[in-house]
Amino acid sequence: MKILNYIHELKDNDLMSDCLRAVVAGLQTKAEVYVATRKDDVRKMLDEHHPDIIHIHGAWDYNAYKLMLSVQKQGYAVVLSPQFELGIYSMRHEQKLRKKVETIHYQKWMVQHAEALIAVSDEEKNELLALGWQKRIDVAQSSVLDNSVTLDTQCSLLLKIYAKVIDSRYRKLMSDSEKEAVSSLIHVGMAHDETMPLLDSERILTLRNLRPEQWRRILLFGDDEDIRGIISAGAQKMQIEIPSIDTSKIWRYPVEKTKVKGLLPDKKLNSGSRPSEKKINNTIDGDSEELRQITIMLVNARTLLRNGQMSVRHLADLYEVIKYLDYDEDRLVTITKELKMRKFLRRMLQVLADKVYLEEGFQPDGPVNDRTTRKIESRIFST
Repeated sequence: MKILNYIHELKDNDLMSDCLRAVVAGLQTKAEVYVATRKDDVRKMLDEHHPDIIHIHGAWDYNAYKLMLSVQKQGYAVVLSPQFELGIYSMRHEQKLRKKVETIHYQKWMVQHAEALIAVSDEEKNELLALGWQKRIDVAQSSVLDNSVTLDTQCSLLLKIYAKVIDSRYRKLMSDSEKEAVSSLIHVGMAHDETMPLLDSERILTLRNLRPEQWRRILLFGDDEDIRGIISAGAQKMQIEIPSIDTSKIWRYPVEKTKVKGLLPDKKLNSGSRPSEKKINNTIDGDSEELRQITIMLVNARTLLRNGQMSVRHLADLYEVIKYLDYDEDRLVTITKELKMRKFLRRMLQVLADKVYLEEGFQPDGPVNDRTTRKIESRIFST
């Protein structure tokens, strides 16, 4: 692991500076650790070392704010240790007016947009929680401030917190080959007929070349999107051995946007509007069970998507019914026209083609690839 520490000022004969020097020295025995005290130094170190974590120490530093803006745009993970500078006494009694202005201008933003805050004591954690700006707060007790804590213990905990941050933002770290592997595994895992070639040679090679750290991210994605069983089924069909990784024991922050678990409902409508449900039922009254099932699933998928709760599991369920059920495709198009959701169907077909490799011969209508389609893909896969 590579950690870049940004410390805007290190003083002689200063307790906090001594704490930071001790931590850096301790971390350097366990990881690749760098220290910068100027913004320009950070840019140089980013180019040379590409750290996994950027740890900003202290508060009320405008240069740190500008740095954080820049590095987050580049995709780096930033954690923040206020070092007691956001405590109640400091906020109320030390340069109160200046800090009030700087809070509005940048300091509150920094706390809110950090991947996590790292406090040096339970007391500091409680004060940070009282601000109400950030919920992700962990404690790495300072060995300088607390004689019962060794430097080794403090540094080991810091490394665990860094790993927690990295594992919590795994989606941002997933490479194109890992995303392609997820699509391939869903495609194979959902297949009913295994007699025909399921993947081309390039996609098979991508799956077979996955490294353990890539599987780690794929399995975390599978857990969060409720497709772990599909991924396992796909790997088994491809005779690919998944590394033994117990994702339940991986320390992570809670998922911010929780998606609905389980299968996409195919019997009961969940449109949120009784008049709308009445219209849908009237429209599909007398149609085949298969058409009713697909229509209900499309309506429910649209509702979940609008609420930010549609999972990849739900997309896989749609893929299965659209590809394998025997239904009147022309009638489905007519139904979606009457319900004013044909465009939604066509966009979902594009998502299914892009993300689960739904073949052209199984598409009941022409896919649409526009800005809204890309937003749908992002909502399902990136949140």
